[in-house]
Amino acid sequence: MRIIFGHMNENRKLSINSKLYRKYLLPIVILAIASVIQAKPGVTIRVEHGVWGEATTTDIKKVLDSVADELLANVSSVPQVSITVRHDVRGPRTLYARGPSGEFVVWLNVVDRRWAQFSYQFGHELNHVLSINRKNSTTPNQWFEESVGEAAAIFALSKMADSWHIDPPYPNWQSYSVSLRTYAQDRLVENHRKLPAGQTFVRWFQLNEPSMRIDPYLRAKDELIANQLLGYFENYSGSWDAVTYLNRTKPTKDQTFSQYLGNWHRDAPARHRPFIKEVGRLFGQNVR
Repeated sequence: MRIIFGHMNENRKLSINSKLYRKYLLPIVILAIASVIQAKPGVTIRVEHGVWGEATTTDIKKVLDSVADELLANVSSVPQVSITVRHDVRGPRTLYARGPSGEFVVWLNVVDRRWAQFSYQFGHELNHVLSINRKNSTTPNQWFEESVGEAAAIFALSKMADSWHIDPPYPNWQSYSVSLRTYAQDRLVENHRKLPAGQTFVRWFQLNEPSMRIDPYLRAKDELIANQLLGYFENYSGSWDAVTYLNRTKPTKDQTFSQYLGNWHRDAPARHRPFIKEVGRLFGQNVR
């Protein structure tokens, strides 16, 4: 390959061979492509009027937009996310059925200006949106998605506490950064989120997986797992993009957790596979 640049002066042209191209230009090209890959999706969040108490839909949207900013900052595999948020006492929940324009529908059950609770609930539900769960039924490994959702909620709260301290949605909201951080920290130190004394997480998982496969909504267990997962998601910038590949292969009702992780690993691009392997090792699984 031969590349010729324009005039460096009137009579001279610079020619470089493929070896020099690989050494000097290719890294620049890769960086340019990477910057495009890291572009986050367009996000449209619509908050319907409802029984929100003292909270206005405008302010609620500001909070939910902040959650999305943190969780979707490095998500590149989803070009557009549209969500309609409704108040419903049956929430928090992400519905399998989409809205009339194909948007996701999320129920929250928070009232008044409890911004930390809004963030916590929506962070969890936004994880369900990212995982693109199309199965419309509960499968034995649903507990993992619930646990990742709990990790997403704490992740979003912690990131928002940092962001709002510097650049809050409104100047007079800066003080809320303290309550966001406190809410996250209070969740992390709850007793049920801690391993029993002298027990490794792998052993705890072996003992508790059977009950979670029957009922994936055992919150105390999901939240203990979330505490174990959180550091992995905090330390890998592409973690929430990896989540978008979690259910690309439709889960089955007799699937083992090892098979579930194997599908995730296989469906995800190469850049996410080391992260998925590490998550598997946390549970004592050899993912391949």
